[in-house]
Amino acid sequence: MKAFLIVILILIAHQFGSAQTSDSTATDQQPVKVDRVFPNPVSDYIFVELSSDKFAKAEFMLMDVLGNPVQQWEAVELTPGTQKIRLNLNDFHSGLYLLKVKIGKDVFVNRLRKV
Repeated sequence: MKAFLIVILILIAHQFGSAQTSDSTATDQQPVKVDRVFPNPVSDYIFVELSSDKFAKAEFMLMDVLGNPVQQWEAVELTPGTQKIRLNLNDFHSGLYLLKVKIGKDVFVNRLRKV
């Protein structure tokens, strides 16, 4: 039974993968984006590297694999350029999570494994 649940969780997480939704067209250059999320798997802290061509506000939410909110951090003001944001995941149990980053109308979702 345990193995079956693990397989189901892996399949759900694989469905989500890393995704990005945006209102901009393919010919537009995105003014903001998530360059990378590391390390993955994570034990204590996760780093989110962001690039922005303008001033913006970034919101971070950690969700379980079913999409239920687990943690929401205080919004961060972005300045033009590349920035690295550190998020503490020390208090969370091992498992699969989704990190949702919302910057204006752009939403980025990354799959994380907490060990």
